[in-house]
Amino acid sequence: MRRVVSTLLAVFALSASLSAGGLKKGAAYGRYDADFDKVATEIALGRSTDQLHSLVVLKGGELIYEYHDPAHSMKGRHVLWSASKSFTALALGFAIQDGLLSLDDKVVDFFPEAVPAGADPRLAQVSVRDLAIMASGFGKDYIGELRAGMKDVAATLFKEPFKFDPGSRYEYNSTNTYLLGVIVSDLTGQSLDQYLARKLFKPLGIKDWYWEKSAEGYCFGGWGLFLSPESLAKAGQFLLQEGQWKGKQLLDAAFIEEATSKQIEQFIPGTLKPEVEATIPTSDFYQGYGYQFWRCTHDAYRMSGAYGQWVIVIPDKDAVIVVTSYNSAGQKLMDLVWKHVYPAL
Repeated sequence: MRRVVSTLLAVFALSASLSAGGLKKGAAYGRYDADFDKVATEIALGRSTDQLHSLVVLKGGELIYEYHDPAHSMKGRHVLWSASKSFTALALGFAIQDGLLSLDDKVVDFFPEAVPAGADPRLAQVSVRDLAIMASGFGKDYIGELRAGMKDVAATLFKEPFKFDPGSRYEYNSTNTYLLGVIVSDLTGQSLDQYLARKLFKPLGIKDWYWEKSAEGYCFGGWGLFLSPESLAKAGQFLLQEGQWKGKQLLDAAFIEEATSKQIEQFIPGTLKPEVEATIPTSDFYQGYGYQFWRCTHDAYRMSGAYGQWVIVIPDKDAVIVVTSYNSAGQKLMDLVWKHVYPAL
């Protein structure tokens, strides 16, 4: 085990010598290495050395730390899984800012041809907001079918029996996000990634995106986006600056505030097992959900994807933390960030 840790620390040293990937290194760059290195060290001691792919920390808009394992880098594109959803939410924000729709618009108005005869009356109640907060009530998530080449998604989804009244409670459903992306694409006449390229990626100097598309020709929205840690750090800084970049207000600060605030609880009190409910105060998975953003403990929020793809924004610390990984330990990995990174910021 000592050899494993020694090898890992050698990787840290190599990482410290790498280019900052276009992000400005702050005066404190390298000052926190001994503290922040402990995240990967504890993962190595407890699991394996290939769990953490990248850990990047910005403070005051400057790079103060970066770690990458040998197979990953600051500029290498990484799968985001459901962290893609937050970028779809930003596209939604830009479309609202452009006057193309509102959160109160009804979803069926964007898919009139997909409404079946004798549709459940609740279908007409589903709003764009309901999609954004994962409260549509739709009876099935078609993520698997979409990845397998499904078409006529809206028409199929609209025939499903509802599980609950729209807006009444939270239930994670990636097809909600897919529909959001389709709506934005149809209204703008551009694919989701090209719209974001014009509105967000190009102003931030992001050139490395790739977004997988469905058989219908739309970006998946809820997943399928690939970006580098450098680009994720820029996106996090953009959020921290409430939509400003280089002195220009790209996206309305009020939308970002709303999108990253708790709009809905992720559980119904009394429905969880007692041992799960006991963890809620310290859990980063039950602090509330915004518009495709997760609230965290420590008054923070994040983009969040499977296996630990996170952009954590901590306004109180003027900090952004980027994590890319292949780690199924969820809260345990987040706990390492709070244990070793947060206190030093």
